[in-house]
Order: sequence, then structure tokens, then C-alpha cells
Amino acid sequence: MKLYLNALLLFIAMTLPMSAQKADSSFFVSAPDSTLDFKPAQKSNSLSVNPLDALFGRVSGSYEHLFIPRHGLLIEGGYAFGNGYKITAGYRYHYFAEECESGLISPFWGFFIYKGKNSGMYEDPDTKKKYAYDLDLLTVGVHWGQRNAWGSSFFYTWRIGYGYPIVLHFDWSNGKPSDSSTIEGLAKILTGIDAELSVGFVF
Repeated sequence: MKLYLNALLLFIAMTLPMSAQKADSSFFVSAPDSTLDFKPAQKSNSLSVNPLDALFGRVSGSYEHLFIPRHGLLIEGGYAFGNGYKITAGYRYHYFAEECESGLISPFWGFFIYKGKNSGMYEDPDTKKKYAYDLDLLTVGVHWGQRNAWGSSFFYTWRIGYGYPIVLHFDWSNGKPSDSSTIEGLAKILTGIDAELSVGFVF
């Protein structure tokens, strides 16, 4: 009788942990998996440069920050050695199809305003006389483009847009060339063009 009792106690002792383990396992299996609804935080900052600028004696770069999903603020600067500069501020709306995509890696449209200055020399085709000029600009406009993924953190971007110069002032030295009105008219059209082809990374 004592032998049977010891065997029964041993059997109960062996089966209790197994039952508890099964109960615990079934508890975790039946519990909702909270990770299914988890989405990693989107990268909200980008830095980019235009490598083609080096061919024309210029440097330029931009920084964008998503202050809320899909909505970004842009700061951009460029410098032409010995000729001038351009500083741009803008807003971008990013529209993307997949929620798991980063808002920065997407098509976008936006508004911009830029302040610029350009200096140079112009030779009158009739008189062959050279005139120095300084051009001051303040332009507002819209643009549209797309930032495309290049690996896990890098990207390339293109954009095109157009702006209207609310300030366009030529300051000529040594008088004005005979075709100054034509030059100023062309400048009003061409300086409205906004374009970008750049590479960079998000973080």
C-alpha cells in the first residue's frame, strides 16, 4: 500500500509542472500579439547634395524635416563661387501609397520662396563694351518631384517647378547695355525655373 501511495505522489509531482507549462503556453498563444500593430518610427530627416554642381563651380545642399507625417519643412542653400548665392525655404506634402513607407521616400509637391543674388559681367554685342551687374531676386513658386529609395538609408531626388519673381532688380555698373531690357526680361523668365537632381540620406 505504501508503495502505491509513493508512486501516486511521484506521478502527481511529475504531471503538475507539465500542466502548468501547457497552461502558460496556451495563455500566451491565445493572447493578442501586440507586435502586429507596431510600425517602426519613420525617419523624419534628410540631407542631400547635388553632385553636378561641382561641374559648374557651385555647391548646394538641402535639409528637410517631417514635423508631422507627410508634412515637411525644407531649407536649401547654394553658392556659386565668385558669382552669388541662393537660399530657399519651403513646405512639402508627401503622398505615398503604403503606410509602412517613410514619408520622405515618396512623391511630393510643395511651395517655396527663395532669396538670391547673382553677379557677373555682360558684353554688349553691338559695342563690345563690358558691363558689370548685380542681380537681386526674391521668388515664390510651386514644385513637384519624387524622392526614391537607394538602399536602406540613401536616396536620389528629382524635382521641377516654377516661381514668380516678386523682386527682380538689376544694378548695372558703367551704364546699361543697349539690350538691357531684353536681358532683364529673359532673367525674369529663366530665374523662375526651379529644378533639383540630388542624392542624400535619411536619418
